[in-house]
Amino acid sequence: MTEATKKTNAALEKKVRKAVADIQAKGEKPTNAAVREITKGSFRDIGPIVKIVLAEQKAAAEASRAAPEMPEEVIDLYASAWEAAWRCADEAAAIERRAHASQLAEVEEEKAEVLDNIGLVEDERDSAVAEAEAAGERAQQAEERVASLTAELMDAKVLIAKLEGRLLGREEFASQGNSHASNEESSAAPAVKDDSQMSLFPDSGDDRIVGQNDDGGAEQVDDPDDEQDAA
Repeated sequence: MTEATKKTNAALEKKVRKAVADIQAKGEKPTNAAVREITKGSFRDIGPIVKIVLAEQKAAAEASRAAPEMPEEVIDLYASAWEAAWRCADEAAAIERRAHASQLAEVEEEKAEVLDNIGLVEDERDSAVAEAEAAGERAQQAEERVASLTAELMDAKVLIAKLEGRLLGREEFASQGNSHASNEESSAAPAVKDDSQMSLFPDSGDDRIVGQNDDGGAEQVDDPDDEQDAA
């Protein structure tokens, strides 16, 4: 069946249903001929649809027929059964409620314990963070102190190097000055006569003869000619 055929049949069914309703509204019986006069369709197409519509109306009428009242004995029986069923259900529900309450209490206790542990962990975390921050500050201060001492040490080394350079220059200058002064003194100083040395050839103007005494020292001896002249 094509899509066009389906649409055609649906449109025809809609027309037939409306025609049946209109005929029944007039108090007349909806026959195939009466429906065909309204819809202008063929008996082959209209007949099955009219049959289906009338069958549906019959089933609906039978279903809507009122049931007889329930006897009191049946009502009492159903009431007793309902009460017994409710009590059983309530007892089962009470057991479940007690079990649920017990489980809920355990969960609440575990929750409180977890919250306490969370509080302890948070306190430890805050303490660790504070210690880490303090350690970081101390480390930073130590680094700054090390950097300052390193700079001071470098300055001291530079100063020592400068002082050593100046000291070495002064020593070289002093050494050169002493050497120059020694050279000048040796070249300018006159010869000094050493009286401790015995003259082997006395001066002609000296009337004394120099000899050696018993101790090995120099001894002056008078000239014999001078002694004769004096006699």
